[in-house]
Amino acid sequence: MLSLLDMLNHYLGYFNMNVKLKNRVYTIIGALGVLYLGYLAIRFIRLGAWTRGLLFLLVFVILTYFTILNVIYYFTTKTAKFDVSPKIEKLLGGRPAGAADDPMVGSKHAAQTARIVPAAGLGSVKNLV
Repeated sequence: MLSLLDMLNHYLGYFNMNVKLKNRVYTIIGALGVLYLGYLAIRFIRLGAWTRGLLFLLVFVILTYFTILNVIYYFTTKTAKFDVSPKIEKLLGGRPAGAADDPMVGSKHAAQTARIVPAAGLGSVKNLV
């Protein structure tokens, strides 16, 4: 399953797609993986492997929550009231993302301040000796 997702990730990297469209595709692929994890959890519980089944079910519930947040974010224009992502980011030491940090929101300031770096790098021939 992971090799299939890795293969799809590589193939999508070949296409120059809009970031939002690519994230929609990733959300759909991720939802299929989460559904498969739910299927495995139910099968483990039915076969009597309660510990493994309940652990898979717990992971399934958590991933379903984040998949629903992705669907709300990428497929609608609404925001979720129950989003805990900023709290998790603050807990892990990141700074809250603003509109300027969002890659899907174009910024004239970012386009004006973008630096052109030569393909050979920033070094000079004098530094090679």
